[in-house]
Amino acid sequence: MHDVSREENAFEINPLSARIISRDEALRILDAVEKEGLVHATYNVREDFMFVCNCCSCCCGLLRGLNEFQAPYVIAHSNFIAGIDTSNCVNCGLCATERCPTKAINSINGVYAVSKERCIGCGACATSCPTGSIKLLRRPKSEQLIPSKDIMNWSLERMSNRSGPLTRLALHAYAAWRDR
Repeated sequence: MHDVSREENAFEINPLSARIISRDEALRILDAVEKEGLVHATYNVREDFMFVCNCCSCCCGLLRGLNEFQAPYVIAHSNFIAGIDTSNCVNCGLCATERCPTKAINSINGVYAVSKERCIGCGACATSCPTGSIKLLRRPKSEQLIPSKDIMNWSLERMSNRSGPLTRLALHAYAAWRDR
């Protein structure tokens, strides 16, 4: 499961703070930051995950950027969206005022609703809802994307949709990496 050489290389990048942690410790950390309302973020790939970042909308450059430029899909497209069961919602507003990092939840005539265009499917609202009225739901099939296999395939897919002087160079570099 673990590539030892990859773990050792992580320490070379940041030797003062890098350390190997157990799966249980990683899950405890993820639970703790989720309770604080941070958004778990990583590359949207199926294999070879490289990191998990835990972001807040006040400090994270990407979350701040998508809010300031009104572009919620700048980071990535999620196959999920928050849904509010209005029959159980007590209209406390916690989801809208304190938890949603993209301002995707608003009160309309006293009822909270999720903006399909702004929701990034992070679940920060759902994990803090005191009545459990918010759930993450799969977007309709027509709006779902299949994540790339890994970061190299993701890069290749993005590059193949572009043109310019670096495109051929990038495709050759990928072919060399693939064939090694």
